[in-house]
Amino acid sequence: LKLAKTLKDCPEIEIAEAFFHSQKGDKSTALSILAGIDLPLSRTAALMIVAYHESPQEVVDWLKTADIAATDCDADGKHFLLTCYFELALWDAAIECLGAVTDDDFRETPTLHQSIALTHLIRAVPRELRSLVLNQLPLELASFPLAADAAGLQSRKTAHHYFVKAAQIAGELSCPCTATISDEYALWLELRDPDTAASGRQRLEVKLRDPGSALRFVYFGREFGIKLDIEAIECEIKRQVALNGGMTADASLARFALAFTQKTPEDVANYIAQYRADLVEHLNKKSMQLLEVEMLLQAGLPERANECLDVLVQEGLSEVEESRLRQIIAETKEANPVAARKVKFKKTNSLSALASLVDELEVREEWEDLCEYGEILFDRTHALHDAKRLANALAKRLKSERLVDFLRANTTILAQSKYLQMLYCWALY
Repeated sequence: LKLAKTLKDCPEIEIAEAFFHSQKGDKSTALSILAGIDLPLSRTAALMIVAYHESPQEVVDWLKTADIAATDCDADGKHFLLTCYFELALWDAAIECLGAVTDDDFRETPTLHQSIALTHLIRAVPRELRSLVLNQLPLELASFPLAADAAGLQSRKTAHHYFVKAAQIAGELSCPCTATISDEYALWLELRDPDTAASGRQRLEVKLRDPGSALRFVYFGREFGIKLDIEAIECEIKRQVALNGGMTADASLARFALAFTQKTPEDVANYIAQYRADLVEHLNKKSMQLLEVEMLLQAGLPERANECLDVLVQEGLSEVEESRLRQIIAETKEANPVAARKVKFKKTNSLSALASLVDELEVREEWEDLCEYGEILFDRTHALHDAKRLANALAKRLKSERLVDFLRANTTILAQSKYLQMLYCWALY
């Protein structure tokens, strides 16, 4: 740094000096140096220095106090800012950043392609579920609620565009992990888009035939209805374990997918328990245990579910998650679980409680209540699956006028489903 100062005066030297002071714990001097440099680069440096010393929330508070917006930062700063917003679940702030990113920013900071893709994607995801898609794909690839109205479809298509671009550029820059993850998001969105589902399915089938990627995409195949050769998959898992001296990430994913090929929820839970060591080596242990609890509950085995939950609590389950699962276990013992789920929804107003109530109403074919609560759920998700469920309930209760009004108000969704089109015709008849 001393030598650089003797050669030439430039902002980069002063910014480097600010980082030097920050590293030594002197945040005030570092920010003081940067305050005298009126450049996007210096504002990004200040943002990073504050983040080094403070929490993400304090970073956001500092930005407001300093009156610095995304447009005031360079490309790296915009990416850094989006990361902070994601961590704090400040979805609206993240979405506002979309207008601040330019083509030059993408060239300067290629990782922005993935950040921007995620920002467009969350616009099509219910608020309560947005954090689930930030770091990995959801477990329910085929049924995870994605908005299917005009705005939702556009957000999904735009997100797909940026994921494809992110995968391409990551490949060119020799970042195979980033390329693979971005490609998986892109494929997921292709398979969920009625305009690209056929081509997405063809692309998935190619990946399943390729020995280099087959295991990783077994779960995709199971979710999207592609017939799987279970015996061949088991053999390939064993082969990869032998070749690598242990479980690989792809083998764990394939093993996880095979759990859902079991015949009953109890069989799924038993399979997870049998292969727990293989699964948790590369997959989240808590997620596996939570899934085991939920499968046991679906199987009507609350005592075993309680035993699994006790283990989870001992290993550090949050109070919120424990309370949710204890409530579900209690509901399985109720003579009338619908009443208990109505109480829970009215108390919490949470999307998970509402979805659980609607699921139970559908199983019990309580169409009148499903007309009411199904509409509330659709208003929150705008998902095709929830539209079908509501339309079916309206048809079952012969509420033809209301069904016609609903489908006429959601013509983009109507165009995506032959089943909805059939219900529409019958309602008009």
